[in-house]
Amino acid sequence: MHRNLKPHNILIHRDGDVKIGDFTLSRISTEPHCPYTPEDPKERERSTRETRRLWYRAPEMLFRKVYSFEVDLWSVGCLFAEMTLGEPLFNGESEVEQLFKIFKFVGVPSEDLFNSKYKVSDESRIKFPNWPRVYFGYLSSDRNSTEFQQFVNAYMSGREDSLYKLIELRDTIGADGLDLLWKLLDLDPQTRISPSDALKHPFFDD
Repeated sequence: MHRNLKPHNILIHRDGDVKIGDFTLSRISTEPHCPYTPEDPKERERSTRETRRLWYRAPEMLFRKVYSFEVDLWSVGCLFAEMTLGEPLFNGESEVEQLFKIFKFVGVPSEDLFNSKYKVSDESRIKFPNWPRVYFGYLSSDRNSTEFQQFVNAYMSGREDSLYKLIELRDTIGADGLDLLWKLLDLDPQTRISPSDALKHPFFDD
């Protein structure tokens, strides 16, 4: 797993070849699944370069919990949205700010997810606003549908900036693109879409 996928590390040749660079933080990923221990904070250099690295980090890495190759799929989701929007999807200046931006966009994890995957105790947990998770694809539903209204209502209470980004994404990548983004930005690493399933997604049919 690369663990540091970001625009600076992706090289695209004019003929369409794509190459990945900078394997400084990479680790060998194994099958069957083998979770890795939290990153040692001493490995982190506090610099502008490190801040940019945060923008593509999966929540399980930000919480410094066990993780595996799914962290790269999260980064791909961030890059997918960035190519569409023309700017980073989440550009926090610190780990806490980064988590707030992530949860404002995709919704706050359930109690089960906090307890089972992130293993964050109530005493040490940051109090996030009650931002519900609503499937991105609902934004492509009929405007008079219950699903569309549910989506808009969930984002019209202090999350308007995220709603505008999602509308721009919908208008550019369509319903299939929103579905793929939802699966890449799954907060649960165990249900996050795999690379092989992502390549088979209907978004790439044409």
